[in-house]
Amino acid sequence: MNQQITVDRAKLYPPLEAITLAQQTATNKFDGKIELHLVLNKPGKFGKFQSERKTPLLHAVLGKQSEKPEILSEKLTEILTAVGASVKITKTVVCATMGPGIKVNIEDIK
Repeated sequence: MNQQITVDRAKLYPPLEAITLAQQTATNKFDGKIELHLVLNKPGKFGKFQSERKTPLLHAVLGKQSEKPEILSEKLTEILTAVGASVKITKTVVCATMGPGIKVNIEDIK
């Protein structure tokens, strides 16, 4: 019998651990996506990434659930570096297509 994996909603996980946890807690039966959701202090365009028009939210797909967590973590770092150079990121969450949101600690990335 598999042990139930739970997410501590109050904890900030390191990026690689958050991505791995997102992959493990996905409930879909297909190869879904791993998504990144950012809350910023102001909207804008950051290289090839853009927030939702006038709202300070940015959503990006890191890749497929079946990809290696290290590759997805590199993509996460790339996005955070591009965005974080211009504005303050107030909240970072990763999740699978059908899975819980997992808060990410980005202090060591910036």
